Amino acid sequence: MKLKSTILISGCLIGSLYCLGQNKSPYYSSSEEDWESTPTANLESITQTIYLIGDAGSDSIKSANVLSLVSNHLFRDAGKKTILFLGDNIYPTGMPLDTDKSRIKAESRISPQLHLASKSKSSFFFLPGNHDWEMGKKNGLEVLSQEEVYIESIFNDENVFIPDQGCPGPVEVEISDHLTLAAIDVQWWLHKYDKPLKNEICNSENENDFIQNLKWTINQNRGKTLLIAAHHPIHSNGNHGGYFSPKAHLFPLTSIKSNLYIPLPILGTLYVFGRRFFGSIQDLPNKKYKSFIKKTIGSFSSSSNIIYVAGHEHNLQYFNKNNYHHIISGSGSKTTWLSKNGGANFAYSQKGFSKLIATKDKELWVEFWIPSDANENGILVFKKKIISLE
Repeated sequence: MKLKSTILISGCLIGSLYCLGQNKSPYYSSSEEDWESTPTANLESITQTIYLIGDAGSDSIKSANVLSLVSNHLFRDAGKKTILFLGDNIYPTGMPLDTDKSRIKAESRISPQLHLASKSKSSFFFLPGNHDWEMGKKNGLEVLSQEEVYIESIFNDENVFIPDQGCPGPVEVEISDHLTLAAIDVQWWLHKYDKPLKNEICNSENENDFIQNLKWTINQNRGKTLLIAAHHPIHSNGNHGGYFSPKAHLFPLTSIKSNLYIPLPILGTLYVFGRRFFGSIQDLPNKKYKSFIKKTIGSFSSSSNIIYVAGHEHNLQYFNKNNYHHIISGSGSKTTWLSKNGGANFAYSQKGFSKLIATKDKELWVEFWIPSDANENGILVFKKKIISLE
């Protein structure tokens, strides 16, 4: 009886803290509060739209409203179109061998993304995430290879899974005369098991090689906008950035499974502090991840027209930095909590996607959209002109 009372009291306390910890409304920094009154890209001048969809591989039910919304925009928008699937295309551990009993479920989880790509009549690319590398486990490279072969077999062996064969990249794709895509695989940097090094496919023997290749790509694209696409972000107001709701201090197991409401207040706080200051290998505060961030941002110094796009965090975020822009569009099938601190210009814990819009005037705009039951075209929750080459 005493234990039951304790749990009930804890539940009441947790309930109030949980509500305080929620971030159900979008966050805008003071510089973006009047975003709705700012201009929108001229529809007649649009030449290219790039759709950014991350972490859509949970299951077909959870991703349905986002992928349906993207589909509506694809058939409504003008100009050329490119879809980027920003990794974690198959939860929880990528694509197993075709003899594995979980293979059918894995195929079903990527099927809606493949269907969207095939019917879109657009260019499209799939990038790898940590879950596609078997969540960083020992057989990650083999699992990743299974996914690449499966996807490209659907599209007659076109090179739509980039970078190739577990290489780190960057892989360049010319989107337009003024816009280049550079795809990179950050899990290669973080992965502690077998991974490809310098060979006939990969051009990086180690991390320093990768940074030198990235610098070369940046220098080669001076005067253009360079879109660096990855699964892992370099800024975040979310869990991977070390930010957690009050709920996480009391119910830490919900970060593993959403319904594990077992009160563990002391362990929860230790867990949150550990993620905040040290991090797992998939967290920005982690020493190895921090090394990637520091060296990657350092390579940006020679250009002012860089946009870095990522998933990994299950939410929508935008950061405007000194000489580059950073977009997180990782809520293709699920959402996680966001802090209103941490330097973001915009942050929203809702399922949705973002898109980049290029115009004849060499401008580039970003828009964030979420699904709506009342409007098949969704709700625009943020927009901004982020690049102007003239």
